[in-house]
Amino acid sequence: MEFMIPITLFMCGAAVLILRPLTKQLGSFLEAMTKERIQPRAPLPLQESDSARTVLLLEHLVRRLDVMEERLDFTERLVSTKQHAAPQLSVRNMPDIGLREEALHSAHR
Repeated sequence: MEFMIPITLFMCGAAVLILRPLTKQLGSFLEAMTKERIQPRAPLPLQESDSARTVLLLEHLVRRLDVMEERLDFTERLVSTKQHAAPQLSVRNMPDIGLREEALHSAHR
C-alpha cells in the first residue's frame, strides 16, 4: 500500500496542471456572466449596412415570390384548360365496344 501514496500525489499534481487552464477559463466566463446580469449591455444600434442588407434581402424575396405566383397562375390555367379540353370518357362515347345500351341499362337495374 505504500506505493499508492506517490502514485496518488503524482495523479493529483498532474490533474492540477492539466485542469488549471480549464478552470481558469471557466472562472472568467462565470465572472463575465455575473457582471452581465448585474449590468446588462445596451442593445447594439442597427447599422446602415445591416439595414441595407435587409432591404436587399426583402427585394430578392419579393422577386422570387412574384416568379412563384406567375408559375402558379400558369399551372392553374394549364390544368383548367386540360380539364375542359379532355373528353369525358363514358360508355356512350364508345359505341364500338360491342355493348348495347339496353344491356347496360338492364345491368344497372
